[in-house]
Amino acid sequence: MHVAADAPRAAAGPAVAQALATSTLAFRTVPGHTPDWITVDALTDSARWRDIADRYSRHIGTPHTAIGGVCALQHYTGRLLQPVVAVWAVEAAVLDLQQHRWWARLDEEGATREVSCPGLPIERFEVTPEELTARIREHVAPLVSAVCEATGIVERVALGGVAASFAGALQVCHQGIPRSRRSEFRLQAERAVAHLRCGGRQLVSLVDLDIERQQSPTAAVFSHDRRTCCLIRLGRAHRECDSCPQLPESERRRRQHSTAFRSLRPRIDLRSAGDPIHGS
Repeated sequence: MHVAADAPRAAAGPAVAQALATSTLAFRTVPGHTPDWITVDALTDSARWRDIADRYSRHIGTPHTAIGGVCALQHYTGRLLQPVVAVWAVEAAVLDLQQHRWWARLDEEGATREVSCPGLPIERFEVTPEELTARIREHVAPLVSAVCEATGIVERVALGGVAASFAGALQVCHQGIPRSRRSEFRLQAERAVAHLRCGGRQLVSLVDLDIERQQSPTAAVFSHDRRTCCLIRLGRAHRECDSCPQLPESERRRRQHSTAFRSLRPRIDLRSAGDPIHGS
């Protein structure tokens, strides 16, 4: 669905807007006015990505610019997709993902520290998991193309980072909603990540973990396994991510359980933001 850039927009409801404003997510309702804030339009330029990838590569201690490019892209989508998924989880709506409506704050190392979408404009409601994924894919397509052109990384590896960010955002929002809604959301999340593919191949899969809360019943949470490696393990003093396909499954589960146990405090509280009504 393509709408003119200046078309009027509904906005996300006050409850989810307040939840975002008071969360620990790297999101601002209004961008800053310093030069490190740029519109995401700028991230569709391959020349910009050559610079970002070079800076990020130096930061993680690798001479390979391609590694910096794919990791910096994942860093950006990790920030972007948490507020996007939060709005969808609460209102079954997708934010307007046109690049000019979004801002990103990049540091000197090429890492995205915060994002902003002023006014939280909604593109449409009653959005299915598959439609959400399609809109995310449309948003990242020119960024992925720019990173691949700038660094020579293949599309599947770049999209693998996007998929990991998407799965991570789904995990964050799953922790923030009431327990009574988590089973439904888990099924919706499965549909969403299954739709993010490259060459017909799924890029991530969700895995369930049982984490015992102290003096509380066991609480079901989930993590994810990747099908591609972000290659950050090749940087100086870095190791494989918890979801890395280079790790044996037993080691992935050990790390995922450890990470989940340390992260039980919700990063965004969506409990009072209403009941989601997902499209069928």
